[in-house]
Amino acid sequence: MGVELVQGIAADKQADTMEVFWESFRGKMHRVLGDDERARRFWVAALTDVGTTLALDSDIGRPLALMSTSDQEHPATSNEWPAAKEAYGALQAFGRLMLLAQMNHKPKPGELYIEFLAVHSSARGRGVGGLMLQRAAEIARERGLDRVTLDVVDT
Repeated sequence: MGVELVQGIAADKQADTMEVFWESFRGKMHRVLGDDERARRFWVAALTDVGTTLALDSDIGRPLALMSTSDQEHPATSNEWPAAKEAYGALQAFGRLMLLAQMNHKPKPGELYIEFLAVHSSARGRGVGGLMLQRAAEIARERGLDRVTLDVVDT
């Protein structure tokens, strides 16, 4: 299995990419975003291309992993309000975004923060996560940052 790393999520990869994310983070995120198509639609609309790296199976183009990063100049998400309002309606969007704000990490100077790294169960143990971490280090070097950080959630 070859792996190709790309920035952003092409429209034809969105559904499969969100399945990779939900497989890894459903336990944490369903309480905030719900567990339906609205949540997936919101999340893919809010992720930025500059902050999102996708690992694809180079033979068939299937998403294997998804990583989101941020630093002081490059946020992981944007347009959260319009995307949430469209997906949930204004009242639910407001409440969900308030909960998401509690989970935000503000990157410090010189820091590239890995917001999340999700590897599909079929690709675990094959080095895909390591490739994504290497890519994070490359992004940090390209941006003149001196460290990469992440927090691990036990669910």
